Amino acid sequence: CGQVGGGDRVCVVRPLAPTAITVSSYTPDSLHVSWNRADFKDPTYFPCTFHSWQVEVSHRIYAHWSSPWTPQQECAIADRNAPTACTITGLLHNASYYVRIRERCTD
Repeated sequence: CGQVGGGDRVCVVRPLAPTAITVSSYTPDSLHVSWNRADFKDPTYFPCTFHSWQVEVSHRIYAHWSSPWTPQQECAIADRNAPTACTITGLLHNASYYVRIRERCTD
């Protein structure tokens, strides 16, 4: 990207990973997740068109064995500028989980 053949180019790239991810538990069967969105500082690069935030959980069964990743619909936030936090409910009582978050694109 940049100037090629005398013209300016703009590069559309995948979004940056969210930062400052925090997971806390207020009840034995739920998790509260919050994160910060990351923005590009270089005006040459623009992230793809925002679709939604996707939060997924995987039940940790043993040290090297876990369940498939499951999207959490209550965390599908469709506004990039909305507060980035949600509560995941319906989890197994006092179980361990992995959590991952990503920004989904329309293109």
